[in-house]
Amino acid sequence: MEDFLKIDWNPPTSDVVDDVFINEDRLKSTSVMYQLIREMLVDPTKDAYKKYIDKITPDDIKIYKAMMAKQNVEKNLKRRKKEADNSVEQEMELPRGYVPGVPKKLDIRFPRSSSLTAEQQALGVIEARYFRDKNSQLFLGDLDSNFENLAKEHNVDLVITQSGLNCLAINIDPSYANNWILPVEVKEINNKNVVFVGKPLPPMVKNVLQKNSWVAKYILKSFFLVPDSPDANTQDNLLRSRPPNWRDPDISVEDSDRVWCEQYQYNIYEIGSGGSPQNELMKSKIQKDYKLLVRTKIDGIEKSRNDETNRIKLAPKLENQLYLGAEAVTIEEGARQWISLAFTPDTTLLRVRMSAQTLEYIQRETRSTVSISNELNRLHNVKGEDAYPIIYNVADTMTKMPPGRYLLRHTPRNGAFANIYKETDQQGKNTIDLEVIFCQNEFETASNPPWPLIDNKALTPALIHWKRLPAMFYPSKFPPKPQQKKNLRNRNTKK
Repeated sequence: MEDFLKIDWNPPTSDVVDDVFINEDRLKSTSVMYQLIREMLVDPTKDAYKKYIDKITPDDIKIYKAMMAKQNVEKNLKRRKKEADNSVEQEMELPRGYVPGVPKKLDIRFPRSSSLTAEQQALGVIEARYFRDKNSQLFLGDLDSNFENLAKEHNVDLVITQSGLNCLAINIDPSYANNWILPVEVKEINNKNVVFVGKPLPPMVKNVLQKNSWVAKYILKSFFLVPDSPDANTQDNLLRSRPPNWRDPDISVEDSDRVWCEQYQYNIYEIGSGGSPQNELMKSKIQKDYKLLVRTKIDGIEKSRNDETNRIKLAPKLENQLYLGAEAVTIEEGARQWISLAFTPDTTLLRVRMSAQTLEYIQRETRSTVSISNELNRLHNVKGEDAYPIIYNVADTMTKMPPGRYLLRHTPRNGAFANIYKETDQQGKNTIDLEVIFCQNEFETASNPPWPLIDNKALTPALIHWKRLPAMFYPSKFPPKPQQKKNLRNRNTKK
């Protein structure tokens, strides 16, 4: 800084007058370039080590070398990681336009490459898109007062809500661990016992995936359903004319002012042999048929581009592994969705897949009872129709019980069975106290939730864009080597 301040920024006028821009004497004394050319400048770092040679020990040198080696290793790792990131980004090119489910940054690493090349996986995607169902992927507590009156009028045997059906349907696989408590009331109507099945009591324990799915159901309805839509006035007469059994469940049918309910509906079914001649050939033949009164509801009405209207039910499906593909439907989800469609005629299920982290809308799938049953059979080796015997057994068992209030309780220890508890004021060894269970305990979160499986038949928009098959590693850059046949050697055998 001192040398900088000593610089004369105002040269004398004699330099200009004598046609000399820089004075030679001043150049020799102040110019560093002149000193370098003449080798007059002394290197200040020359022999600088002599000042510190007495202060540095051999141990310090070893520590310094180890530190430099560690830094070199870290630099090599960062360089390799950067090269790998560049190769993955080049291989998994991000789309220019918007594609649902494509992350902003690809941070997943597989232990190895796939045994299939990129061309083979792209061919598999084309085949999967061609053979899949065309309609399956489209981008984009209490018992109400009507039950008893309808049971008297139509002489039914079992009255049940949609929630009660969902609770019974998840037991189609006895090995599936679940807990539930279902309230049941048996009343004598028309000189026979009629079973009223209400909504299941709130669960005490759920894992994180189940809790998130439960919250996503209400978020999904707020996104997709538009209450009091102006399009409702443009519907045809068929939708505006409501059947006489559509009433508000909170208002009795005997009220003078009828209040119609848009979503709830009551349907009567018959469960049993149905007069089939095969029933006579069965070892445990069905002795009696039962009449069911089922209350269900729809989530909304969808209007298509060709002005057709469809009654729909919404079902969210949270995706936690969008890098790998779409998650498979669990037994509980599939059973609930199948039973809800089986007892709600002329209704379609819209399964909406969303990102679990951002709730981004990925895609929707249109499902029917047949397609859901096929999914359950393919993924879990069960069928939706397996729920019918469970409902029949409940009707057959509970109609034989004396009138009163009961609880059906199922735990993982019960397997394919459930315990029946009758209401009592006395406490004993085989009694349960609902106040202790539900008033003193909190809604706990189960640890170690099951790892969601990937459906190898479902394609997401991101996989279609990348031409990747679901649940596969990154494609191999080299074609697979042909398998060599092993040479069979002649072996001597003892006779």
